[in-house]
Parts: sequence; C-alpha cells; structure tokens
Amino acid sequence: GGVVGTNPAAAGPVGYVVGGLAAGSSVINPDLQMYDPGTGVWTQLADLPNPRFSPVVGWIGGLLYAAGGYDTAFAATNDLQVYDPVAGTWDNATPADIPNLRGGGAGGVGVCASGSGPCLFHVGGGPDSNFASTTLETWQYDPGANAWTQLDNKPAGSSPDGHLLGAGV
Repeated sequence: GGVVGTNPAAAGPVGYVVGGLAAGSSVINPDLQMYDPGTGVWTQLADLPNPRFSPVVGWIGGLLYAAGGYDTAFAATNDLQVYDPVAGTWDNATPADIPNLRGGGAGGVGVCASGSGPCLFHVGGGPDSNFASTTLETWQYDPGANAWTQLDNKPAGSSPDGHLLGAGV
C-alpha cells in the first residue's frame, strides 16, 4: 500500500510504502519506507508489527492507517495498524480491527457517511485468494469514534463482480 503524508524529518509532503512482498519472492516485506521528493532519498522507518501485503492505507490527521492485507499464504487479516510519524511508532493495540478478515481491498480516505469527518474506506477484497469469496462490501473506519461501520450488505461471494488486489483512491 502507498499513501502521501507528512513527516517531521521532511520539509514537504512525502510518500510512504507499507509492507509488500520482497522482490521476486513470496516473502513478506515488513518495511515502512518513506520517500522524500525534496531530497530524493528513501528512508527505512519502523517495521509493521503485523507484516502483510495488499493492505488498504490512508492518511488521516497526521497518522498513517493500514487496514487488512494478506500473509504469504493469502490468508487475510482484520488488523488495523496506525503509524505516528512524530513518535516513529506503530499502534497495533488501540485501533479497532475490521470486523471481517479482508485482504486485497481497494480504499482510501473520504468524508464519513455521517459527514462527521474523515474516514478510512475499505472496499472489497476477501478472506483468501479464492475469487469466489471476494466481495464488494464497503466498510468505513471513523478514527474519532474508533469504530468500523459496514455501509452495505454484500456478503463474501455474493457478487460476481467482487475484486481482489484492488488499488487505492
């Protein structure tokens, strides 16, 4: 997953790359890496507490959110991890996890359905790499309430148009 945010070590916006697979293998890359376009330098930051690939990531209120994702066996997680670039640490205990196992979804940040502020949206994906179990479920995470809300009722496998390994928006 990738997202644009800020970092106290940089003069302007930076890009973050969260997790992934090591080049040419199926080994999970636990890295959080930051690219500063002002200096042209990549910096290795704190590793993910629960490494995975294909999470949905977003930037809200100066924090980086990474939701869901897969391990090397394509088993999904419902984990939500939050990175604070000022402290340089991940919080893997406080944020509420997604109610369903989801990896390979698409998502991003937008206004919460209630209009209350920014939310992280997680759309689709599935519990594994089986296309028959993919979904178009839409979940939103409201950091102010520390809660997930399902915005539709499309259970896994209910849509022939579900998707796997989506992209961010």
